[in-house]
Parts: sequence; C-alpha cells; structure tokens
Amino acid sequence: MAKFYKKNNVAMSLLQGPEEWTVDSDKAPKTGYDSSGTYTGGHKSQSRGALGALEMVVEDMENEVKVAKKDDADAEAQYEESKADLDVVREKAEKAKVEAEKRAADLKNKKEDKEELKTSIGHELEAQNKLKNSISNDCAWVKSHFESRRSDRKAEIDGLQEAKALLAGADQGDYDELALDGGSE
Repeated sequence: MAKFYKKNNVAMSLLQGPEEWTVDSDKAPKTGYDSSGTYTGGHKSQSRGALGALEMVVEDMENEVKVAKKDDADAEAQYEESKADLDVVREKAEKAKVEAEKRAADLKNKKEDKEELKTSIGHELEAQNKLKNSISNDCAWVKSHFESRRSDRKAEIDGLQEAKALLAGADQGDYDELALDGGSE
C-alpha cells in the first residue's frame, strides 16, 4: 500500500484531511473514482487509517524489539554476574574437595600405620603369652617337684661334704681303710 501511495504521489497520514468532507456533513465524501472508473485519489482517509495502523504496529514491534534487546542485555549481564559468582563458589568447592581428599588420604595412611602397629603388637603379645605359658609350665613343674628335689639335693650335698672330708683326711695320711669298710674289725 505504501508503494502505491508513493507511486501516485499521495500523502499518507493518520488524520483525515479537510478536503474529504464537504461543507455539509450529511453528504457522503467523494469516492475517488471518476465516471470512467479510473482512480482519482478518493478514500484517502481510509487508506491513511490502514497505513497508520500498520505504521503503529511496526512502531510497536520496533519498541518491543528495543525493550526485548534491553531486557536481553540485562539478563545477559545478570547471567554473567551469576556465572562469575558461581565460578568463585565452584573454585572454592573444588579446593575444599582437594583438601578433604588429602585429609582422607592422610587419615587412611595413619589408619594403615595403626593397623600395622596393632598387628605387630598382636604378634609380640602372642609371643609374650607363649613365653608366659612356657615359664608357667616350668614353674609349675618346679613347684610340684621342689620338695623332693630339695631333699635329694640335701642328701647329695651331705654325701659330697662327707666325701670331701674323707678326701681331705687322705692327704694327711689319716686314711683308715677299715673306716671305709664300715668299721668291721
């Protein structure tokens, strides 16, 4: 429509021009066609209204595009800000995770060391218990046989002292053969 009006050199406006109406408001405006049916530019007000409405739609759309672009730019800025904040939080979380993993590894190593020490102490305790049982068995045997061995050792010591005394007297020449026979003379 706009091309038609440019081509025919017709002004486009939303307002009706005064030439459309006659002095008498009861008479209809001119149709814009002559008796041969050729368009002479009538119904300007109707075409101007349609073009004006289209121009308003275009303006509204352009305004909506501007608002949408501004909203999009604001949303993009907010997104970038939120993304930067989240990047900081993620970085801190990753550092905390690495620290936690290090602590967990240290604790695992300490636990393994403690378990190794526990195993070592367990083996040592087992060896000490075997030694205790061995010593207890030996002591029990000594306790049960002590009195009989004591009397046997005392008799043995007495016999050795008597033999020593006899041998000591033999060196001095006091050796009496008959004393050994038990004195049967």
